[in-house]
Amino acid sequence: MVTRRVALRELTDTDLPTVYRWRNTPSFRSYIMSYDDKVSFEEFCGQMRRSGLHRPHRFMVDHRVTGRPIGFTYARDHAGDGSSCFLNIYIEDAFVGLGYGVDIFALMTLFLLREVRAQSVYVDVFAYNTKSLAAMWGAGFREIEAHGETRDHDGAAYPIHRFEISEVNLPKIEATLTALSSSRSSDGRESPTDARSAVS
Repeated sequence: MVTRRVALRELTDTDLPTVYRWRNTPSFRSYIMSYDDKVSFEEFCGQMRRSGLHRPHRFMVDHRVTGRPIGFTYARDHAGDGSSCFLNIYIEDAFVGLGYGVDIFALMTLFLLREVRAQSVYVDVFAYNTKSLAAMWGAGFREIEAHGETRDHDGAAYPIHRFEISEVNLPKIEATLTALSSSRSSDGRESPTDARSAVS
C-alpha cells in the first residue's frame, strides 16, 4: 500500500526495537494508548505477541524518499469476525503536522473496507487531541456514542470521541488517494495542505 510519500508494509520482528522506542515516548502514550506507563523491551515484546492475536493488521509506515520508518499503524478486531475494527495511527514526532496522517488514514481505511471487508472502521480520539479531532470533524465522519468512556491526562478525565467510517465514505477516501497521487508543491514535493483539503 503506497502513496507518493509513504509505503505501508507488514510489521516484522526486526521493527520491534523501533516501535519500542516510539512506544515509551510521551506522544505515543498520550495519543495512542488508553493508559500511561513505560515498559521494558521484554515486556513490550510480550505485549506485541499477545496483541497480535486480535490485531492481525499491523504495518510500519516508511518514508518513500528516505526509506526510513516514520510511523506505525494497526487495526484491532472489534467484533471478532473482522466485520468491525478500531484503527490506530502513530507518526513520529518529527513528521507530525506534515500531512502524512492523511496518507496513512486513507490507505488503511480503504484496505480495511475493501480488502478485509469490514463494515465499520472506528477511530477513537481523546478530547485533548484537538488537531485530530478537528481533522475528523472537518472530514465529516460520523461521530457515535462512546458510552461515556474517558481518558485520564494531566490529572483530568477527558471524554473519548468515537468516529465511524463505512462504505458510504469510500468515494471520499478514494478521491483523497487520487489527490495524494497528484498533489505537489512548487518545489516538487507533495503539498500537505492540498492533500488534507481532499479529505475535508
